[in-house]
Amino acid sequence: MKGQFVDCENVYKTTTFTKTLSLDEFMKNYVDIPKFEIYCSLCKNYNKSWECPPHRIDVEKYWKQFDKIKIIAVKLDFTDDFRSKSYTSDELNYIIKNTLYVERSKLKKTLINLEDELDGKYLYGGRCDICEKCAKRTDEPCRFPDLMRYSVESIGSNIQKLTPDIFDFSLKWIEKDMKIPEYLVNVCAVLY
Repeated sequence: MKGQFVDCENVYKTTTFTKTLSLDEFMKNYVDIPKFEIYCSLCKNYNKSWECPPHRIDVEKYWKQFDKIKIIAVKLDFTDDFRSKSYTSDELNYIIKNTLYVERSKLKKTLINLEDELDGKYLYGGRCDICEKCAKRTDEPCRFPDLMRYSVESIGSNIQKLTPDIFDFSLKWIEKDMKIPEYLVNVCAVLY
């Protein structure tokens, strides 16, 4: 990976935010299944993963089997020095893999514990990472249906609206200037 290595040690700190809502309140304010199915259909990975639309389940029925949702946001605040540099596309991919995805893996352990503690199901942020290549790409059933979890967004959640309303900060993205934003956020949840 010549030219792609970027030192990702000590370039961010994390802060975890949590909020529990009734599922009725959450669905009323932050879920729009048809709208997000359309957004998902524009993704290059649409219909290539079992946790993403088009779903083999009735998404509304899936939501309605639970009473509450515990939302967890892990915010990665990057240092000024790290953010001041522009990066290549390959370097940005490396940075995301070694910061945001590292923290997402740590969060997954917390989600699994909460799922057991609350007798619920967790919702992941982003795509399922159980298999390197999802069986759906070869028209096979999910290899691990008991382990697969839906992403918060894939079943209709508006995370972009939720974060400022609940946690008082907006999502940030890598812009055309190829710089890391002030922060990035992993948003996951547990339904119970």
